[in-house]
Amino acid sequence: MLQYENLILRKTEVTDALQLVSWWNDGRVMAHAGFPNGVGVLIDDVIGMIKKDSDDRQHFMLEINDNPIGEMHYRKKEDFCAEIGIKICDTRFQNKGLGKKFLSLLIQYLFDKQHYEKIKVNVAANNKKAQHVYERLGFKKYKQPPKKYLDEKSSIHYELTLNNFVSYLK
Repeated sequence: MLQYENLILRKTEVTDALQLVSWWNDGRVMAHAGFPNGVGVLIDDVIGMIKKDSDDRQHFMLEINDNPIGEMHYRKKEDFCAEIGIKICDTRFQNKGLGKKFLSLLIQYLFDKQHYEKIKVNVAANNKKAQHVYERLGFKKYKQPPKKYLDEKSSIHYELTLNNFVSYLK
């Protein structure tokens, strides 16, 4: 478990599967990721995913005062490189700067404890808010489709090294 003030980032447990299914199948939650109808995941699939978590691949619940508000994950992409993702699913907690803090918790953990040297993320080309968050954290674009090919399924690829990381934890 990682904690900063009242923000908790804890590993998912099988008991979280129902909450994850609810979020992932909700088109309002998943629209920003390109799934306006949700992803249609089944609870058995989510339980299987949770049981497969390891040091190379981990899912987390985002909590404030012990209440789940979202989820995030990382997976080993290549040697010394991880790929991450985050969703603040409870709309009451969006646009409050919490994403930068939760991401800072995970990123610091990946650099310090898991010894990754680079962190990557793919962001939907039309998700300007997420792009802004990652850029504020120090991520740099390394791959982007030409403007004439940008559409709702396009993504922009970002990467971060420890030297560029800007933490939002004081």
